[in-house]
Amino acid sequence: MAARHQPQSEKYPYASPTTPGLYITFRDYIIELVCLNTNPKIGPRFWSDQGYWAPKYKREIRGVANLGKELDLSDTLTQTALVQVIKEYRVKALVAKKTKDKVVRWTRGRLASLKKHRASLATKRPQAPIDSKKNATFVDTGEKTRLAKVREAENG
Repeated sequence: MAARHQPQSEKYPYASPTTPGLYITFRDYIIELVCLNTNPKIGPRFWSDQGYWAPKYKREIRGVANLGKELDLSDTLTQTALVQVIKEYRVKALVAKKTKDKVVRWTRGRLASLKKHRASLATKRPQAPIDSKKNATFVDTGEKTRLAKVREAENG
């Protein structure tokens, strides 16, 4: 797993959902979401456990690579749709062809609905500018601030 502990960068833009302070790539983020769906209580750096999680992590790398052949994983809207699908449908593995095909179908459907929603937002007319002086109201809380108390003391 390619990961780093420093603040996020272009190469590692996603915060790890399992390991605080760790920034990872999108593909690693997807794998961690899938593993969290399998067991919501996995601990930090779970992929180093040679018993179950390391082999599962390696299998899921292949599954994400297969997803990448059918979906453009560099597109941010596709990434959003894929993350929503994995969370909503609680996908627990991406290696099986049948599951991968379902995830691709669901992601394409979600992507189409996101694009439709964006298009409807783009066609709406922008609102008239808001006049801040006209809409502003002064609310007197009745409490005096430190500055008000100092001014009161200076003015007598």
